[in-house]
Amino acid sequence: SLTGTEITTKGIQYIAEKLKYSRLTHLDFSGSSEIDATGIQALADNLEHSSVTSLKLSEVPMGNQGAKAIAEKMQYSKLTNLDLSLCGISKEGAQAIADNLEHSCLNSLILYGNEEIIEDEGAIGNDGAIAIAEKLKSSKLTYLDLSSCDIFDEGIKALAQELSQSSLTHLDLSFNPIGGDVEDDAPITLLANALGNCKLDTLKLRETEIGDNAARSIADNLEASKLVNLDLSRNGIGDQGIIALASKLPQSKLTRLNLKHNPIEIQGQLAIVDVLRQSNSLIVKQGN
Repeated sequence: SLTGTEITTKGIQYIAEKLKYSRLTHLDFSGSSEIDATGIQALADNLEHSSVTSLKLSEVPMGNQGAKAIAEKMQYSKLTNLDLSLCGISKEGAQAIADNLEHSCLNSLILYGNEEIIEDEGAIGNDGAIAIAEKLKSSKLTYLDLSSCDIFDEGIKALAQELSQSSLTHLDLSFNPIGGDVEDDAPITLLANALGNCKLDTLKLRETEIGDNAARSIADNLEASKLVNLDLSRNGIGDQGIIALASKLPQSKLTRLNLKHNPIEIQGQLAIVDVLRQSNSLIVKQGN
């Protein structure tokens, strides 16, 4: 691991050229802000003949050019885990990654925080999420982190509609403005309704502005779902939403429920306490 080091483009080029002679399986250049697109291209070009299965480039400001370089070599590599969080990737970079998912070995993809970090590069946004969603069923992905990527409306709908045909077990959509609209075709409604027909065991929706009504929609689908870990923290969920969730918890498979930083008052707290008295396996996080 070279996390946080000020490795230069020349440094990464040197390392890249030696990969085919090494047995390294994990590479971590996270936080290496001096690496430019040339360095990323050199790394990508040498992945094919390497043993690297896990590559972390978090906070490397590669932008779309770097993302495309890595994406185009994924199918020729042994990569199973790829972390490109906080890299200034927008919809173009996400599209390149999506286009190369089918023939890659990737089962874990982390794209957290790809908002507008690099000026004029934009964010992954709805278009990027739609591109990835359309390729889920033909990919090997089981772990997908799209938190804090400016995804809402059509992007969330696309992901929800493809869940049943995907292999995803872990989905993180935290810090995206999903909202609490619960009309039949609303993003959170489609996502909630998909829970009973997919493989997800972990869903993270931290600070997604969903509120009480959306919490009820999720509650109504808990029993049919495979969820064991659900994060609904920082969502403005009050007693009505909490009581709805609590009423469905005994029939669910949940073992971890994060409700921290929600405005839960006495009735909601009592509902949770009552459920916890009946369960030896459920952990509920509350408070601020």
